[in-house]
Amino acid sequence: MDDLFGDVISEYSREDALLDGVLIDVTLVAIQAGFPVLTLISFNLEAEFEVDRDAELLKFFTALRTLIRGLKDDPSMIKLKDYPLPNGPRDIFMEVDGTPSITVMLAEDI
Repeated sequence: MDDLFGDVISEYSREDALLDGVLIDVTLVAIQAGFPVLTLISFNLEAEFEVDRDAELLKFFTALRTLIRGLKDDPSMIKLKDYPLPNGPRDIFMEVDGTPSITVMLAEDI
């Protein structure tokens, strides 16, 4: 493929990231919070939920859903600055694509 930057020499897909453990599928928990689509989080974000992972993730996604409902636009990338996480506030990003799926990650994972 020729483009502005030349031929692609390497690709890293979502499937590759899931197999490598870089992304974690948390769809079952996210469905309980009202996200009825494939939902992935970064390995680093998952590490924030150490004590009772599923209960903490359910609380996280429920609060996230409430925040999203308040948005006027329907952006494909949402940045939440200093979002409260179990180990302290962190910047997180939520990407919504046309698959449909949601990927949530820490700022340093982008």
